[in-house]
Amino acid sequence: MKANRRCFKSALLAMMPAKHPYSVKEMLRNFFSIVAGVLTNFAVLISLVSFLLFSEILSWSDTSNEADELSSAYISFALALIIASIAGTYITAKISTRQHWLHISITTIIILLIFYLGREFSFGFSENSRILFLVVILPAALFGGYRGIRSKTKLLE
Repeated sequence: MKANRRCFKSALLAMMPAKHPYSVKEMLRNFFSIVAGVLTNFAVLISLVSFLLFSEILSWSDTSNEADELSSAYISFALALIIASIAGTYITAKISTRQHWLHISITTIIILLIFYLGREFSFGFSENSRILFLVVILPAALFGGYRGIRSKTKLLE
């Protein structure tokens, strides 16, 4: 019975590809790739939103803009979110060493959680609009990560 288990275990191990463990340097680089991606996202978002606030496209009003969902404020805030998400995950993909999609996914989840939990920055948009913004962030972030991986592999060729 024990021989069968050992034989089965060795057969499974033989089928699995051998992966080298991460070194400490790689783990730190991957961790900081996520941190850099999130910080880049928020740096770009803060600069774009402050530009929109100073140009008076956005306002800090607490009233709901539900009837005015396709206004210039709504579209410009969605574009700011798209640009910031693309920039953040692009940086994550460029810095990470292996398993790029894992790091891009972690960065995207952190960006989504912080945006959804940050109710201070609703700019008067309704809850439905905020959920729609989350739906806009996800494909933009994945696209930014995809472009980062593509540009990284083109450099290696």
